[in-house]
Amino acid sequence: MVRGLVLLVRHEQDGDYHVNVLVDPQYEPLLNSGNRREQAGTLVTEIMPGQHLPIPHMGERLTMIGTWVLDRTHGWNEFHPIWGIDYLERGRAALVLPPLIPRYRPDEAGSPPSSPSAGGNKRCTPGYSPCLPPASDYDCAGGSGDGPRYVRGPVRVTGSDPYGLDSDRDGVGCQS
Repeated sequence: MVRGLVLLVRHEQDGDYHVNVLVDPQYEPLLNSGNRREQAGTLVTEIMPGQHLPIPHMGERLTMIGTWVLDRTHGWNEFHPIWGIDYLERGRAALVLPPLIPRYRPDEAGSPPSSPSAGGNKRCTPGYSPCLPPASDYDCAGGSGDGPRYVRGPVRVTGSDPYGLDSDRDGVGCQS
C-alpha cells in the first residue's frame, strides 16, 4: 500500500497508464535511487490495459494497493500492477485485479514494450519516456532538425538528453 499525491499521469505505448505518485513520508522506503534519479523522487504505479479503474488526475490524493516490484529494465521501484485505488478526495474506492491475459495489441498501441534484447542491449534510449529506440539522432517533428528520426511530443526526459530534445531543461521535450 502507498499513499500520496499524483504528480504525473501518462498513457504508455504498451497501453499501461503510468501514474507517478509523490509518496507521503512514511512510504519513502518504497523508493530507491532510480526513483530519485530518474522519476524525480516519485513512485511509478501502473494501471494495465483491461483494468477498469478510473484514471487518477494530477494533483489528486489517493491510496493505492498493488504489487511492489523492481523494474529491472529501468532500475526503479514501482507498483505494477495496481489492484485498488482509494480516491481520497472523491470519496470513492475501486478494486480491480489485472486481467489474466494482458490485452496488449501491437497493431493498436504502437511498438512493443521495451525490454532487454539478446546481449543485454536495451531497445530504448535511456532517459526518455515514451521509449525511443536507439538511433543516430532524433529531432522534434515539425522543428528545424534534420533527423533522421523524428519525435512527436511531448516526451518526458527522465535523465540524460543525448538527442537534445529538452532545450529549456524542464523535463519535457518536443513541447508543442
